[in-house]
Amino acid sequence: NLLRRMDKLGVKKDVVCFNAAVGVCARAGRYKEATELLDEMLREGFRPNVVTYSAAISACEKGKNLKRARELMRRMGRAGVAPNVYTFA
Repeated sequence: NLLRRMDKLGVKKDVVCFNAAVGVCARAGRYKEATELLDEMLREGFRPNVVTYSAAISACEKGKNLKRARELMRRMGRAGVAPNVYTFA
């Protein structure tokens, strides 16, 4: 995992790094990993944005877990993150 290697090398992670990792999971339909990264992001003090949530929702859709996708939509709203056209794509 790239983010783990970054930790070992002392490279600082940011929202862009997490978004890229969640996006890769989304393209592969690996919703569990995508949502785990979202949770990790929060634990490490980063604030997911519309890109993060949209990618995680896409991963759930591709992984055929629509229940989890709806849960993430609610969570996104509670976090004050407004969806955009990519969220619904």
